[in-house]
Amino acid sequence: QVCNRELAAIPEELVQALEDRRLSNPVRKEQVQGVWELVYSAAIQKVPLLQGYMPVEEHIVFDFDKQFVSLETTLIRGVPRGLQPRFKIYPGDTFDWDAKTAELLFNLRTKEDADPKEPKTWTFLYGDEDYLLARSGLSGLNLMKRVPPAWEF
Repeated sequence: QVCNRELAAIPEELVQALEDRRLSNPVRKEQVQGVWELVYSAAIQKVPLLQGYMPVEEHIVFDFDKQFVSLETTLIRGVPRGLQPRFKIYPGDTFDWDAKTAELLFNLRTKEDADPKEPKTWTFLYGDEDYLLARSGLSGLNLMKRVPPAWEF
């Protein structure tokens, strides 16, 4: 797991510059596709001691071929994955990619017969082979690090 408490100080000028260039040079779905570990979230930036650092492992999968998103959190190492929180898209759920704006609208559920959650939008500001930066309407700025292909979800 990446541990970099300096991420709590991502300069707003950098984020604004990425947002300004997003429409002229949008992140492509090929850059988003894959398995990612969430290493920073603005949603917990104000929590004392954490300052945006993710104290748990949180993996997110974006699969454009299957129109699939999944989010799995490991709260306690050693506890079987099936007992950890997991959210994913089920048949009929929302998955809508806008290539012009680099925005993905999707909703997740804990199980197929659960009520669908309100769709959320992730706006992708930066993507390369190793890192992905996105702004969520719910959790704010999120930085992800690509997980090696051997990791199974």
